[in-house]
Amino acid sequence: MTSAPGHRPEAASISSFDCLALANIGVAVAAFGIASAMAIMQALSRANLDLPFRSAGMYYMSVTAHGTLMAIVFTTFFIMGFGYVVAQHSLGTALAMRRTAWGSFWIAALGALAAVVVILAGKATVLYTFYPPLKAHPAFYIGLTLVVVGSWGWALVMLRALRVWCRPHGSCSTPSTRCSTAISRSCSRATGPPRRSRTWSSGLSRVSNGA
Repeated sequence: MTSAPGHRPEAASISSFDCLALANIGVAVAAFGIASAMAIMQALSRANLDLPFRSAGMYYMSVTAHGTLMAIVFTTFFIMGFGYVVAQHSLGTALAMRRTAWGSFWIAALGALAAVVVILAGKATVLYTFYPPLKAHPAFYIGLTLVVVGSWGWALVMLRALRVWCRPHGSCSTPSTRCSTAISRSCSRATGPPRRSRTWSSGLSRVSNGA
């Protein structure tokens, strides 16, 4: 039995977002692997061992790479990839804005790559807190800014998915997994105390009541 022509774009969209989720998680795993290697280099740099590559520059480079990759790159890409999977399965609908999602991924990926290259080249030994008067190569700051900008595209896709899901249901009491992901991402990007909207409060109250 052949599928109706109207279902083909939906199937393609689901397949595309599955690949996008894998791409995000793949970048996150790669960042985690490099950060783990940098952690070992930190330990060797601080150890009382006579190693040929042991130096102050190597130590600060490894600290910067480890902190930046673990705290910013790994968390951002993993949450985005996991969010795409959770949104599709918990909301039970195909996601829209495919071009925006992929474009945001490439913006964030290129930004992360630029930051990593500068760090490993020894031109951004400023730790991951960027405290002055330490200064890094401009590509370091531009790259991490692109990572944040890329995550904004992910947020737009998630908000669009939530809006589409709310229309036929008459409310926005979202499934618990989708609600948890949205709250996690919102809190991680907030610059102040998180604001609990009526939408999320209603969703959390239903989860706590076993609905």
